[in-house]
Amino acid sequence: MIGLRKAAAVRVDDLGLLPADPASAASGFEGSVVPCTEVSFLAKIYTRPRSGAEAAAIQRLIDLKEYDLSPVDRELAARSFSWPAHRIIDGQGDTVGVLIPRAEPRFSFPFQGGWHLLEGQHVARATSVAGTFTAEQRLRFARDLATAWDVLDRHGLVYTDANSRNILFATSGDPSTYFLDCDGVRRHDDPTLEFRTQPNWSDPHGTGASIQNDRYLLATWLLRILAAQMVRPQPGPTDADALPAMTRRSKVRHLVAHGLGPAGSRPAPADYVAALGGE
Repeated sequence: MIGLRKAAAVRVDDLGLLPADPASAASGFEGSVVPCTEVSFLAKIYTRPRSGAEAAAIQRLIDLKEYDLSPVDRELAARSFSWPAHRIIDGQGDTVGVLIPRAEPRFSFPFQGGWHLLEGQHVARATSVAGTFTAEQRLRFARDLATAWDVLDRHGLVYTDANSRNILFATSGDPSTYFLDCDGVRRHDDPTLEFRTQPNWSDPHGTGASIQNDRYLLATWLLRILAAQMVRPQPGPTDADALPAMTRRSKVRHLVAHGLGPAGSRPAPADYVAALGGE
């Protein structure tokens, strides 16, 4: 195993990249995620080298977690996000990927002889191959999701890509939520911030990649988790009526309805944390 200096870039040739393992890695438009022999992290290798501006933005994200977050926020970020830990560079110094932590095994479930990630698509419905979830479990999912998102919101960071496969859930351990694809997180004013939200999750009010768009995404997630259904694409304020009966339902419904409404009055994640904390 090679030694890694905190937040420092690492050469791709030193990692001992292995072929992609379908059980623990994934591929997508941005690149492939593969295990390494020389580090405990997974390597996300991009389909193209990042520009200088993009590489600098990724490094700022890495540095923010290591040097700028409070100890409490740093610990929460480490346990709730697949936050990039190191840039991967080639022989020319170009950024060709990032090292990311593995999701803990508890974010997986057994099915047909293998283990699969417990993605949001399984939680945003009443039942799935992952099983069913109690009202108490769903409440915890919602509270932990808002708590983690609060770290991003308070630091002016935008996630943008909160689709049904990019957030994982666990029925044991703490916290119960885990965000994937976090190397695209940017400050709200970063010129490299990209709008990545899928149509089923996109803000009908068209705020683009922004803090306000993220707050819409959070409200959509909370609605779908607590209601145990997708409700419909691009939900609006009246869809908050789908929330089930629960203690302080009117407060939660009020917040979700405003979160699904026009930009400007959408609640911050901390508002949901306060409302859900006493459930």
